[in-house]
Amino acid sequence: MTIELRLFGTLRAYLPAGHPPPGVQLDMPPDASIADALARLAIPPDEVALTVVNGLYERDRTRRLSDGATLSVWSHVAGG
Repeated sequence: MTIELRLFGTLRAYLPAGHPPPGVQLDMPPDASIADALARLAIPPDEVALTVVNGLYERDRTRRLSDGATLSVWSHVAGG
């Protein structure tokens, strides 16, 4: 299956070279979860603040994704 993974904030640094922000198409196994998609790009789980699947907030990173899903992921916000 193919999903679109969109990265925001400091997580954009994990996009593969040559892919403009915010996202990349990933070929994933049919039973892939949010956690699997993050691991595919070696994104450390503790750097992820928010995950959204097809426009809906998803807290459970073991949730299975479906073909054509859009997974949007935000980093923690910091600043002053």
